[in-house]
Amino acid sequence: MVHSSRGLQIRRRTMSRRVVLTVSGRFSFKGRRAILDAIEQVYAGGCRSIVLDLSEVSYFDNSMLGMLMMVRRKWHGAGRHVVLAELPENIRLIVRLAEIPRLIRVHPSVEAALRCTPPAG
Repeated sequence: MVHSSRGLQIRRRTMSRRVVLTVSGRFSFKGRRAILDAIEQVYAGGCRSIVLDLSEVSYFDNSMLGMLMMVRRKWHGAGRHVVLAELPENIRLIVRLAEIPRLIRVHPSVEAALRCTPPAG
């Protein structure tokens, strides 16, 4: 499944009974609705773990930090898991400076993220 909006593309795939959303393009305020819709579809489907693969993100603005925290709060409150994977160096720096890894796990690869999250369902 692919969502596309305003320079942003989101591909959904299931790997090892977990949902991986790969975000490509500009991860910014303009694309937040597409990202939130894709994440909400995964949540509504009852999935317990989601991996956000940011390996193909070319731009990341600070409004997305707030969106990530909002998503984390909802998922964590329901006993579910949100993790980030494969952050490009420039995005890793922003995320680290904002201290996001204190609340959302960040993994060097999708495979590492899948090993550390419970199966879907």
